[in-house]
Amino acid sequence: MKKLLLVLVAVAPLAAAAAGIQVSPSKLKLEIATNNPASAELTVGNPTADVQLFEVYPDDFAGIISANPASFTLEAGAAKTVRIIVFSGKLKDEETLATNISILAKPLADSRFQANSGVKIPIIISSIKPVEKNRLFSWTWLAPGLAAVVASIGGVWIAMKKRASVRLTKNNPGS
Repeated sequence: MKKLLLVLVAVAPLAAAAAGIQVSPSKLKLEIATNNPASAELTVGNPTADVQLFEVYPDDFAGIISANPASFTLEAGAAKTVRIIVFSGKLKDEETLATNISILAKPLADSRFQANSGVKIPIIISSIKPVEKNRLFSWTWLAPGLAAVVASIGGVWIAMKKRASVRLTKNNPGS
């Protein structure tokens, strides 16, 4: 599998809030390589005293952006992490998309009258060209490596030949 090239460029540390819903961070900005999926996380909280049903979805580009889980319930005071997944296969190189992630909350009990509440989290996705491996680069170490090995073998061979020559001279001084 190709290396996932994902750079989370900026995620604002601030939280977004509306009556009955809290979300952090307040915006997402992703830089991703074309043809590689990427993801970011949102933390969704229920600050109310009621159990609530939450729905998370992109306002645009539903074929490119999705939320997991897209729908869930939270007890009073609870929070959940939602993964926003971006499938960059449909993006062009160096293309930028901007939309919102909508998060809606409504009370689970229908007996109480309460208006639904929601938050929109801006998301900016920038696709970048994937780093292409230079095939020549992977072979460039081979030539110097082979030259070093050949030089080492040659050096050893010459040293052995000199030793043999010196031994012959010592053993046969008159020759």
